[in-house]
Parts: sequence; structure tokens; C-alpha cells
Amino acid sequence: MFIVWVKAKQFMGSRAGRFIEYEGRVQIIAQWSKQFGVPESRIRWRLKNGWSVKQSLTTPVRYMPKR
Repeated sequence: MFIVWVKAKQFMGSRAGRFIEYEGRVQIIAQWSKQFGVPESRIRWRLKNGWSVKQSLTTPVRYMPKR
């Protein structure tokens, strides 16, 4: 697993980006989010809580119905 914090001005304005490697490709979370349809915040939460990169990107988001 390859995760590193870097300055990513060329990708996202002046924000810092987090690069993740998955299946031989390295992209920032925003790009993976768009590709897999998982919100950036959900990917960050999953990684922070010990999920693997593969699980974080490929597990669908389950929305709970409102009561």
C-alpha cells in the first residue's frame, strides 16, 4: 500500500492532496472518488479507520433510509 501526503497545486489548486496507489496507478483521492463514485470524505474516513485501499475505493456506499 502506497499513501503519501504531498502538495498538489497542479491537481487541486493550492490544497494538499493525498496520493493513493491502486492497481499500479497513482491518483489523488478526488480522482479516485470520481472514478468509483465514493465520496472523498468516505474514502478518507475508511483509510483513517484501517480499511485497505482496495476496500476503501471499491466498497459501495450504503445509505440508511430516513425514519
